Amino acid sequence: NTQPLLSVRAVPGAGLGVFADEDVAAGTIVFTALPYAAAMFRDFSSRTCPSCFTYSGFYGKKFPAPSHCCSIECEKNVQRTPGSKIAAEWEAALGRELARHHAHVEHTIGKAARRSEPANTFSHESHIPSTLEEAWNGPDQHQQSSFSEVDVCMCMLVIRTLARRFAEESGQCEGELGSAHNTEGEGVEKVPGAGGVVVTVGEGEGEIVLQRGMMASVQRVFALEREPVTPTFDALLEMQDNEAAFYHHHRAGVGDTAEAEALAPLPIDSGTLTLTSHSLLASSLDPGTWAALSPLVRCYHLLRTLQQGRSHSSSSRGSRPSATQTAMLAPILGPDATLFRTVVFREMANSFGVWEPGANTPEEAGYSARDMLGLALYPRATFFNHSCQPNVLRDAQYGPGGRSAFRATCDIRVNEQLTIAYCDLTYSYEDRQQYLSREYFFRCSCPRCQAEGEG
Repeated sequence: NTQPLLSVRAVPGAGLGVFADEDVAAGTIVFTALPYAAAMFRDFSSRTCPSCFTYSGFYGKKFPAPSHCCSIECEKNVQRTPGSKIAAEWEAALGRELARHHAHVEHTIGKAARRSEPANTFSHESHIPSTLEEAWNGPDQHQQSSFSEVDVCMCMLVIRTLARRFAEESGQCEGELGSAHNTEGEGVEKVPGAGGVVVTVGEGEGEIVLQRGMMASVQRVFALEREPVTPTFDALLEMQDNEAAFYHHHRAGVGDTAEAEALAPLPIDSGTLTLTSHSLLASSLDPGTWAALSPLVRCYHLLRTLQQGRSHSSSSRGSRPSATQTAMLAPILGPDATLFRTVVFREMANSFGVWEPGANTPEEAGYSARDMLGLALYPRATFFNHSCQPNVLRDAQYGPGGRSAFRATCDIRVNEQLTIAYCDLTYSYEDRQQYLSREYFFRCSCPRCQAEGEG
């Protein structure tokens, strides 16, 4: 069935939001999104289909290697995904490097223990780069550091995203991916946002800047697709860029988001992906900001090592990637950290968790009782704003290709905003505010929070 007509509009103080252009009955699927890329945590990757996200259970049967797809059709779907072969080469190289790296770190720790000396493992307190430029593009920070499951999952998500982008840019896609916007016959044109990304708008609708706190010059921006549309990298660029907010949030201290919400956005040229805010990279680093940033920097340096075809630990453990592997890896990451930052700071506060299937009940909107299997980027779904009294719930089951459906939990009237929950709704008022401040850089002022905050 065709989904209700929805549009993305400017919301004072909250950037953009999704609104109903017609009345919506409770239980209606209001929007269905397809992921641009997804990655599973290693504990779940062999039991979670990378195409449809079917999960066999923590102690369930592993899906056949190497794809770990649950069916032949899902395996074909993965193979049809732009950049899948390139991503597979990168992931194989990443696995080899992580194995060498782990052995190297264990060897270093073992030598220190035999000598009764402290191991010279990486600590974010041992060396703090003087600027953000030095942090990203300076000496390697990953050599003797450890990588968490979240770090590895993030590396995989970046690899799959940039591999798909490379395939799109080089014309290696099978067939048409579909437009990033479906305006149902409206004349559209691309216009530059004022200091933001280039976006597609309908005729006469003017410019729009896709950053938190920025006001659009018009009310209605564009209509959301009434049928699932395969996203492109351009759609991912329209997602909120949280790099400046991240830096200022940690510089100001966790919980203090007033400064972060007032920040100017980071302009991105969608053609060259060149950061034009050079003054940001010249900013100095304090210990608190570096403690939060260092895991991301180490992940970038790990991928940079692969792209450059070298391994710091290969001299004593394993061999370097072959020339063929290096040639396959080189085009994806680019010459510096710009592409990596473009992805990770749009994933931040924008990605959706891939959760163990469960019941579609409002009480489980926070998914506390279920395992989080991985991360997925649904660019079009990021326009849903948060409320602690949401009127839309994301289905706990996934469809073919990892499609995710969003369903109305009550009757929604025309021109009413559609909202989802970014946090567990069973949390207390204080816990919700702390979580949203830490993970999403804002404090909620929905009717429920206003009532509970005054109580």
